[in-house]
Amino acid sequence: MAQYELVREVGESLANVVRLEAGRQKVKVELLCVPPDRAFYDARGAAVTVYLHGMRRDTSDQPNDREEDVEVDGDIFTLVHPPTMQLELHYAVAARAANAVEEQLLLVLAMKAFHEYPTLADAVRIGKNFDEEVSIDPDGSFDEAARTALAGPGVGHHLMAGYRVRVGIVAERELRRRRKVETRVMEIFDKNRAPPGKGEGADRTRASKPGAVPGRK
Repeated sequence: MAQYELVREVGESLANVVRLEAGRQKVKVELLCVPPDRAFYDARGAAVTVYLHGMRRDTSDQPNDREEDVEVDGDIFTLVHPPTMQLELHYAVAARAANAVEEQLLLVLAMKAFHEYPTLADAVRIGKNFDEEVSIDPDGSFDEAARTALAGPGVGHHLMAGYRVRVGIVAERELRRRRKVETRVMEIFDKNRAPPGKGEGADRTRASKPGAVPGRK
């Protein structure tokens, strides 16, 4: 799977954080990743949406290529690790319910979930492209203008909350290098304390299969 799938996985993981909190509170609510527009509010049933409404490349702390010296058979090679592309993802969190009070309570539940889990740790992640824990931070740039633009015309006032997540997209050539390393099986052990079946003088004969005839391949 391509590493840029991480963007989708972050949104699904954020929704999962709210889903887990709703389960603990025994609250029945549907979790979505759709725009908080008129179609969302006109639909029936309690729901919370976590919608990616903004994305930009963050160059404020962009690292350079990282060099690493690797020894192979007595020779020293310089391995160049290309920098990751840092992305800043902006999410809008909105709720839908039967009335304004219930809607506000659902939004508070979502905010409480992100307060309880300020990072996307292993317990809440959905996906396999995470290299490290990802922080979930309140988005101070999310204001009334952003809320109005997302809701669109003809939609009354609804409360929303904004959150910001910063992730790194690993370069493709770095991913290919990692895959090559992962496919190599390197067994390193103390020759004086070799594990069973390893080292000099170890019995490497394969056990015969049940029912096999001796001498026949």
